[in-house]
Amino acid sequence: MNLLLLLLLVALILLFAYLIWGLILARKHALQFTKILPWSPADSAVYLTANVTPVMQDYGYRLDNQGVAAVVFSNTYRPAWLALPCVLLFPIGLLALLHRKTVDVAFNIVPAETGCTVHVSGEASKSFWAELRASLETLRPADADVAGVEA
Repeated sequence: MNLLLLLLLVALILLFAYLIWGLILARKHALQFTKILPWSPADSAVYLTANVTPVMQDYGYRLDNQGVAAVVFSNTYRPAWLALPCVLLFPIGLLALLHRKTVDVAFNIVPAETGCTVHVSGEASKSFWAELRASLETLRPADADVAGVEA
């Protein structure tokens, strides 16, 4: 009996630790920033799709919409807090697993005098935003040949 209570207590402690980790580390933040690219909007859309997609896929995003004026990536996930009603309200709490959340990251491409301006906006974790911003900062006209876009 004591062993069963001890196992139940350890399971509850692990559940709450998982919830805290999920709520703090995987929290989504709404951010936006701008990047100027030296290519036309159509070439920039192709280039962004070719070079940003690997970073997006690493974080679970998939290409949702691609056009000349915008490239949109989506991520559908279950929030970490879903574990609480599933365990505490079992078996009815399993209905909470039907809840999913979808977040988007959009690259809006606006023509400018010397190329185009890319406005990046959406909701994602801070580590994702840092990696995405770093990958966009490394874009150079010399890289255009890799994507098949003429500089």
